[in-house]
Amino acid sequence: MLIALDEYKSMLSGFYVTDCVVRDRNRFVFIADSWYTDAQVAEEEKNKWDPRFRPKRILPFFRDRVEGDRLEGNTFSQWSYPRGGAATKPLNQFIAVEHENDKVFVTGSGEVYEDAPLNSTMLNNPLRGGIRRIKTINGYAYIAGGSRSVGKRLGKGQWWGNFNGLVHDKENYLEEGFDDIDGFSETDIYAVGGKGDVWHFNGDKWQQIAFPTNTYIQTVCCGGDGNVYITCYEGLTFVGRGNRWKEIRGAGRVSLGFKDTVWHGDRA
Repeated sequence: MLIALDEYKSMLSGFYVTDCVVRDRNRFVFIADSWYTDAQVAEEEKNKWDPRFRPKRILPFFRDRVEGDRLEGNTFSQWSYPRGGAATKPLNQFIAVEHENDKVFVTGSGEVYEDAPLNSTMLNNPLRGGIRRIKTINGYAYIAGGSRSVGKRLGKGQWWGNFNGLVHDKENYLEEGFDDIDGFSETDIYAVGGKGDVWHFNGDKWQQIAFPTNTYIQTVCCGGDGNVYITCYEGLTFVGRGNRWKEIRGAGRVSLGFKDTVWHGDRA
C-alpha cells in the first residue's frame, strides 16, 4: 500500500482530491478541497461564507519514503481553486497559484514558502484573468490564464511575461484563451482556450493561428512525434501544427471533455 490508511485519514479526511502534479517518478503533489457535510453547508450559507474559499490542502507525496511517512500536509484558508505545476529550473519544485488573487505557494529542493502574489512580481505583466494552467516547458513553469494571460517563473519572487503581439478584446473576453499552454521549446510554444483561440510564440512574438473550429478549447499537448494535439468541448480532438490541422476521427467524445492531455510513451 503506497499510502497507509492512518496517513490517508489524517491528511485527507474531510477533503477530496481535485488535482495531481507529477514532479518526478517518486514525487507527486495532490491538491485537495474541503468536503462539506449538509450541516457545514448550512452553517456556510447562514454566515454567507463564499464556498470557493473553503480550506484547501496541498499534499506532497514521496514514494521512496517508508510507508506511513509519505504524505506531507499544507493547509490554506482564503484560497480559491489552486492550479498546480512543477519545474526543474531554477530548482526542482512544485508551484501552486491561486485562481482568484494570484497567491503563490512553492515547495521542493529544501524550500517551503508562500511567495509574493503574481501581480506584484511579474515583469511586463500581461495578467488579465485568473490562472488556469501551469505547465513545464524546458524545465521552467509557465502559466496560462483568462483573457490571453501568459507568464514564466524565473525564480523566487520573479515572473516574466511576454505579450508582444497578444491583443485583448475586452468586449469579447469570454471567447479568448488561455486555458492551457505547452511547448516543444521556449521558442516554439502554443497557448489555447476560448472559442477556437490558438496562438503560437516563436521566442519573440505571439501570432494567432487559424484553427478549424470555434468550439471551446480545453487542452493542448506538444507531442513527442512533433505534432500538436488540441482537445475541445466534448472531447473533439485535432492534430497538426502551425496553420495545418485535422480532426482525429474516432478519438471518442466525452460529455465533460478532457481535463488534461499529456504525451506518454508514444502517444498523446
